[in-house]
Amino acid sequence: SGTGRASRGSDRLIKQEQIPIAATLGAHDADDLMRRVYEAGRAISFATDEACRRALIASAPARRWTRQRGPQRRPLAEGVVEQDGEVYLARDANPAADPTLVLRVAAAAAQAGLPIGGTTLRRLAAESAAMPEPWPDAARDALIATLGAARGAIAVIEALDQAGLTVGLMPEWASVRCKPQHNAVHQFTVDRHLVEAAAEAAAFTRRVARPDLLLLGGLLHDIGKGFPGDHTDAGVAVVPVIAARLGLPEPDIAIL
Repeated sequence: SGTGRASRGSDRLIKQEQIPIAATLGAHDADDLMRRVYEAGRAISFATDEACRRALIASAPARRWTRQRGPQRRPLAEGVVEQDGEVYLARDANPAADPTLVLRVAAAAAQAGLPIGGTTLRRLAAESAAMPEPWPDAARDALIATLGAARGAIAVIEALDQAGLTVGLMPEWASVRCKPQHNAVHQFTVDRHLVEAAAEAAAFTRRVARPDLLLLGGLLHDIGKGFPGDHTDAGVAVVPVIAARLGLPEPDIAIL
């Protein structure tokens, strides 16, 4: 309504208005406009959730303290602890010297069904060392453990994405991040669709010989939608690049 396109105030951006509003706002096209809308909405939602958690923690009637160490922390993984219902780095954790730490944090949070604390996300984004290529086995195992947490993985991967960590681990993710889909059967943007597919695949890991490849297949099955041309052909080209970076052997890459 602020552009004069609607006869009265509305909070719905209907399809026939996307192209003219994109032009008014200087977006390249309707997809560019919708990508910006999705990015903004997700950023607002994530920030609101974090603020609400902070308020709840601050208003709690009592916190668990020990005389020697302050707030009580429960170990979850190497360098990873739980405190006040959130996942944090342990005091001696060093992201700059431990490139797999970001994925250990993700796996611990997803498996425990807990959010990653904001200070930990910001520290990981600012200090994490680049992941070696190919990835160490421990890093790939942590990614699989994250995906294997099913619905628990979704909020964790969104948190990594909001901190800019997902694209750092998988540069190809930038091509599908917040990318709209036009087929009405799809409920989600391409990136969220991939994460949802992996989460759904987790229910079937006990029925297959290679649950790790099932989960990775779910995560990567539509990655080609971020590249020009037919998305299946594009995916066949780009998935081997990603899989080799993850450190998978050639027979597993062929399966993916």
